[in-house]
Amino acid sequence: MNYSFRITSAISSGDKNIANSIIRGGILHRIHRILSETEFSEEDFQLIIHIVANLLGTNCEYRKAVTESNVLNDILLQSRRFDRCPMINANMCWLLSNLLRCYPYMQYQDANFILQNLVECLKMIPELTQDTISELIWATYFYIVAPDDADLRIEFIIELDIADTVLQYILRDINKDTIFPILWIACKLAAHEKGIFLFNASIVEVVLNLKNRYFIVFWMVATL
Repeated sequence: MNYSFRITSAISSGDKNIANSIIRGGILHRIHRILSETEFSEEDFQLIIHIVANLLGTNCEYRKAVTESNVLNDILLQSRRFDRCPMINANMCWLLSNLLRCYPYMQYQDANFILQNLVECLKMIPELTQDTISELIWATYFYIVAPDDADLRIEFIIELDIADTVLQYILRDINKDTIFPILWIACKLAAHEKGIFLFNASIVEVVLNLKNRYFIVFWMVATL
């Protein structure tokens, strides 16, 4: 899979011209054939996840190409072979999070499917790293800011225990990279009749002490 390694390195540069050339060169068709017709190793699968995740992170337009090529379904199916591998599950979270971050926002049912698979991958990781938690937080943010079915989206993240995970993370660690989505999620939950019950005194105190004035602004905007 030296070819795949070179492709991964090229896409990681973030150069859209390179990514466009790779797409036009039939990389997704090649990945589909590898996953559906050949034997491949754990290392090969890691490289494939990196290629697709990097493509999604480079340009949102590639999401349509990825979903229409059946590559996403192939990856989700084959990931079950490696469901005991923490690194593959962590990279799957990255890939699925990138899918939800793409514009336009995913429709409610499609987004549910992706988010649910992300949660299943998280459950297979013994020790969650800050990077993996960040993928969950950003995926949740992009999931709930979509304009359609707002209440149902909040109820779904509560049902999956994502909401509680995100709020509990506030008590563990919060940094400049996640403060924006965490505050937005917290405000949306606080404005929901079911979400408000997830808050306890400790969470409220930490959130208010982060940046009181920012929290008030977020509360006003998020509840509109």
